[in-house]
Amino acid sequence: MNTFLRLIALSMVALFGVFSIQANAITESHFEGGKNLTKGSKNGEGGSLAEIVIDLQETADAALPSDNLVAITCAAAAGGGATEALTCTGLLTTDVILSVSQKTKGANNLALLGWSTQAANAITGIWAADPGAGAVVLIAVKR
Repeated sequence: MNTFLRLIALSMVALFGVFSIQANAITESHFEGGKNLTKGSKNGEGGSLAEIVIDLQETADAALPSDNLVAITCAAAAGGGATEALTCTGLLTTDVILSVSQKTKGANNLALLGWSTQAANAITGIWAADPGAGAVVLIAVKR
């Protein structure tokens, strides 16, 4: 009986080892067809969304790959709360927001966590706490 239990235990260890090796193998297409986490790596005519946003952040007047892509820099936040109503001249309620990223940190040196409430010429930036005066947000939109 003792030998039988050893044989079962050894078989389970061998079987687990085979499955763990297969589970750790990542193929070239492993992340294709993913949800939100991999959308930024999908390539279109002008490159991936991540590449377009990086170009927007690095160059004040980035040459966008399409006429219907627009970069909007919001006015500096005044500070005072974790959520800030930002003035983003040129933002339309019909624009499809592709990304919202922080271009300049505010006086309290906090990173932008997200956004909400798109309106004409405005968006709400969300930080963990008061970002302080001077936080600037960059929005990439599709029209």
